[in-house]
Amino acid sequence: MNYTRESDKMGVQTSESPMPRLEIHIQGIPKLSLTLPYQIELTITRSPDDGTSKPVIFRWGPHSQGFVRSGFQLLHHTANGLEPLDIDHSMLVKLAEQVETMIVNGWNHFLWELSPGETTGKFITTLLARYQQLLVPGERYQIIWAETKITMWEWGTIRQHMNQQLKAKSEDSGPSLVLRSSGPGITFTARAEPKPWPQRAEREARIGFERANREEEQWRRAQNPPPRAPHIKPSDRKPGAPKLSVELECPPILHRKSIFDVAVKVTYDADAAAAKPMTFHTRSIAGHTDGFDFELYRFCGVDDWELCKDESDGCGGFRIVDDPDVAVNVGHDDHFVSLRPGESWSTSHHLQHLGWTNLPDDTADGERFRYVFTGTTVDWWDWGSKAEHGETVVKLPCWVSGLVQDPAHNDGRVKLIVPASEVVEFSVAE
Repeated sequence: MNYTRESDKMGVQTSESPMPRLEIHIQGIPKLSLTLPYQIELTITRSPDDGTSKPVIFRWGPHSQGFVRSGFQLLHHTANGLEPLDIDHSMLVKLAEQVETMIVNGWNHFLWELSPGETTGKFITTLLARYQQLLVPGERYQIIWAETKITMWEWGTIRQHMNQQLKAKSEDSGPSLVLRSSGPGITFTARAEPKPWPQRAEREARIGFERANREEEQWRRAQNPPPRAPHIKPSDRKPGAPKLSVELECPPILHRKSIFDVAVKVTYDADAAAAKPMTFHTRSIAGHTDGFDFELYRFCGVDDWELCKDESDGCGGFRIVDDPDVAVNVGHDDHFVSLRPGESWSTSHHLQHLGWTNLPDDTADGERFRYVFTGTTVDWWDWGSKAEHGETVVKLPCWVSGLVQDPAHNDGRVKLIVPASEVVEFSVAE
């Protein structure tokens, strides 16, 4: 059968004055697991020649304005052609991004500003359960954008509308924007995982399909972790970058059922050739950003030390990752630190707290362990103090604790490589 987009019935956007022309581009990988999150990458672009040079602001979020009847459409490839699948939107709840009015404050989620020819940049959403649960393994499908209206918009910039109310337009108050598709969408094949997650049924019944998908993804990553890189050496440092070193310190005895912290001290090594302050993002050193910057080893006899695997089952919670990146001011954010040559910054890592431990379950009294920082590359740094960076703005992921996303590659500055620390050793006692 021939499939006609619902949007083809909407007609062409008309107005006596020029209107912004917006297009959305979506893409994703060609294979979709039935029990893992499927991410869709989106970009909204404004036409460079829509008849006006005025900037526009608008509110659009993927969850309540994308996964609707007039938004993302799911098509099934059959012998008779493309057949649209009927998505049940009856349980759609009204999310924050659906509000009819909002006060512009500079931090509003999914509030965009575009001048002619500009793009929002890429942002990500995850396919919802009501789409994914309709899929059959081995079958081919297509996700397309069917075009929809954006009612909450206004001419001008976010700065010009600060502390003002932005309202959704009605038929009486003005025309809506139309968000059209810029491509054919995403074609993929659905597949079942060859090895089922043992806890799948139990967790899905308890926390729901989408959260179970995230937990299964974490479980599968733990089964096949990426190979660990060798520890970074001082000789790996790059000329022209400041020199940071990391020192660890901990008590000699870890007592069960008590808090056990490892102190982490980061020092800006004095160097006459670079005797000026510098500022860096601490998350790449102290934030466990990829899980591999610190390692725990267990003594196995003579000079044999075994790397302890992360026994986490991935069920410790979840975070929302679909929101756009968040702008933060380097000079005012606590996760950016300034040091002068010879100065240090300190933090700590919990190896054990009340109710949990990072030690293996079969740990016996008297066993010896070692802990080490393996080295890293700092995601963002620059010369100057925090006071000098009072106007510097970078973008972090929406959950904030991740690495700097913009500027990418630290704006081209030389890589700041931090070598591995010396190991610290401790024993376990009751």
